[in-house]
Amino acid sequence: MSNLPLTAPRALVFLGLRAVAAVLLVALLAPPCVDAFFRPFHAWYWAQDPQWAPSTLWLPAYTWVYGAVVKLVGETVWTPGLLSATFFLGTLARLFRALPPNHRATALLWVGLTPLSWVVAGTGLSEAFFGFCLVFGVTELAGYGADDRRGALPWAALAILVAACTRYDAWPLLPIFSVFALRAARARGAGPLGVAWALLPLCVPLGWMALSYTRRGDPLWFMTSVANDHFGATDPMVFLTGPGVFSLGLAAVGLLVGLSRARRSPDLGVYVAMVTMTGLFVGWLFASGNLPSQLPERMVYPALLLSAPLVGAAWAPWAPHRQLALAAGLLVASAAYLVGLPDAVPPAERQLARLIDEAYAGGQLQADQHVLISGSYPEITAVLVTANHGGRVHLEGVGRTCPNQVLTCDSPCGAPAWRDAVSLVLVGAGTGQRAMAGRGWTPVTRVGTYQVLFRQGAAPPLCPRDTGSAAP
Repeated sequence: MSNLPLTAPRALVFLGLRAVAAVLLVALLAPPCVDAFFRPFHAWYWAQDPQWAPSTLWLPAYTWVYGAVVKLVGETVWTPGLLSATFFLGTLARLFRALPPNHRATALLWVGLTPLSWVVAGTGLSEAFFGFCLVFGVTELAGYGADDRRGALPWAALAILVAACTRYDAWPLLPIFSVFALRAARARGAGPLGVAWALLPLCVPLGWMALSYTRRGDPLWFMTSVANDHFGATDPMVFLTGPGVFSLGLAAVGLLVGLSRARRSPDLGVYVAMVTMTGLFVGWLFASGNLPSQLPERMVYPALLLSAPLVGAAWAPWAPHRQLALAAGLLVASAAYLVGLPDAVPPAERQLARLIDEAYAGGQLQADQHVLISGSYPEITAVLVTANHGGRVHLEGVGRTCPNQVLTCDSPCGAPAWRDAVSLVLVGAGTGQRAMAGRGWTPVTRVGTYQVLFRQGAAPPLCPRDTGSAAP
């Protein structure tokens, strides 16, 4: 039995089933790493105060896009995950549109059912948006090189530029994009404008180095991102023996397939080059001890995406029963992967989020009363994201131009406008609990190392005296 092309109706059925699975995972999947709630927190906080720039370690595109949507919707639990699911489904739709009909089925199975895809499409991580921009840009470039589509190069360049503004993973791929774009522009006689579009994405690392030098005095300061991400690098053996080995193995298969197609399919050269570069980049991270600790298998995601056209071309003659076997194998690997994932939200933080919800729902806190949390950063951001009470929940030590030191009443930024509305304080062990001693607030319970205090009766506000002008 020969391969059956994936027609539009069949693709819609597949995308529909994949969308249902994505929504279920948004509802059921616990954040598998700190980034799954820390990144949405950054996006939400920037949306509340766009002048806040937390760090030149973080590229801005994810924060801008997710922050704008979260602010518009006013919800932090479901919105980031559903937005990721939308971008991931858009990636599948883009592959369907860009690939030849007899290549589509295997390619969509390869991407849509790969173990890492369930996390990418079910959490607020940045990979879904990054992957959509990357696939859109590379497929547009491939179409520009293969067909006489003169309008494709600007779209390809803009998509790759946004991908480069989302994750550093894109940066090793930028020279490859420019080389293939320049070659295609020259073949099309595009002139200086075509050259400009081909080179445009390279402006991102150059601009980011200039910003890093301006703010930190070191143009390569961002390269310390792994060492400065609070958790440091991961043990390479964890990568090889943990759940991420499924993604690593599939990326290796994609790389081998790509190398095997290098000579036989010159029209797929850009995919082969980028998959190979991603493999070299991940290998360098592994050898140098710079693999990030937060779900390190995410680093092979570009290889999984960009190997899909290669896999689709190589396995196009497959009969339907082989495609079903591939789908079954990917689903089994995905189930094993998901079962092995941890819950990155500590139990105490999850209980604190429930406590805040119950306080508002039960009437202990009114709509105009606020909550202040002091604890270990970034883990404590899980409380704000999970509690989902937007601008009524605040973190000690976070502010626009300098940290808000509300508990000690000595913030050089001045008093935030919400300070006197704080009626519930959650403080971890150490400075926060010492600062609340003797304030006259009522301690009601302890959650792990956290003390929970209500302002009741005649208890004074956090800072009875004025400590400066209002600041966000």
